[in-house]
Amino acid sequence: MEVATRHYGKLDAGKTALDFGCGVGRLVIPLAQQFVHVIGVDVSLSMLNEAKANCAA
Repeated sequence: MEVATRHYGKLDAGKTALDFGCGVGRLVIPLAQQFVHVIGVDVSLSMLNEAKANCAA
């Protein structure tokens, strides 16, 4: 989140965030603390499964 904040400034929380190339969900989890909805997209099904498991933990 620090990197995103440095590059994009304060994010407009309370809406929907989209993480392209989410991988294992490392950014999805902190985004979920600020946004109502977070969508993670990745070309790798195994990465999406790992992200899903990480987000459920």
